[in-house]
Amino acid sequence: QVYSINFVPSVEPVFREVARVLKPGGIYFVQFHNPFVQCVDEDAWNGESYPLKSLYLDGEDMSKSFSHWDVEQPDGTTIRLAGPHEFRHTLSTVLNNLVANGFILLGLWEWMRSDENPQPGTWVHFTQVAPPYLSTFWRRS
Repeated sequence: QVYSINFVPSVEPVFREVARVLKPGGIYFVQFHNPFVQCVDEDAWNGESYPLKSLYLDGEDMSKSFSHWDVEQPDGTTIRLAGPHEFRHTLSTVLNNLVANGFILLGLWEWMRSDENPQPGTWVHFTQVAPPYLSTFWRRS
């Protein structure tokens, strides 16, 4: 389940349904926005840091903060699209709901771009300061 969990207002019914249909011992991959990073203003590099822009609230509709998406095209150009409704789920909400639905964590990884000397204020630099996505593998008990 790559990133789509951020488009539902509550994770519990999703994880409950996955647990219902996944056989015992089955593997579930979930990737989601790093909820801590959703508080950081990735476009506001001030020469020293990326400032915080909001409180860390579970279930918050992040649409006001992410009103558009800049989507990189295969030729390297970028187009701007209107952003969908996107919700923040705190790390404890995601992990505890998975555990409550019978999943066992197998691993967690932070996603970031690799560059030895990224230019401050760029997306590559931002991902090395605050990895924007978390990837997890779970086994259904």
